[in-house]
Amino acid sequence: MSYNLEAVIANTELLATVTAPLPHARVTPLRHGLSLMPVTEALLNALAPKPHDQRTDRTVHTVHAVRAGFWSLTTGLAQHLTAWSAGGAMAYVESEY
Repeated sequence: MSYNLEAVIANTELLATVTAPLPHARVTPLRHGLSLMPVTEALLNALAPKPHDQRTDRTVHTVHAVRAGFWSLTTGLAQHLTAWSAGGAMAYVESEY
């Protein structure tokens, strides 16, 4: 049986603060003041960029292509991680074992 890990690791306070408005984010405490947030399909959908469709005057929900070399690092997630990491060190990790 194999396992996949796709998650964000950061300081507990930082991760709790940036994920507070995200109902699909689940922050799990680790040791040494760090926490882990699994990257789920629901979370990726919530973080996906929502371009505006001029024809229908509605927001279009799409999950953009995954970044090269990663399984779940979408454009939306990368944009959020970039913004969130202004508050402190943050790691996006993927592993298959």
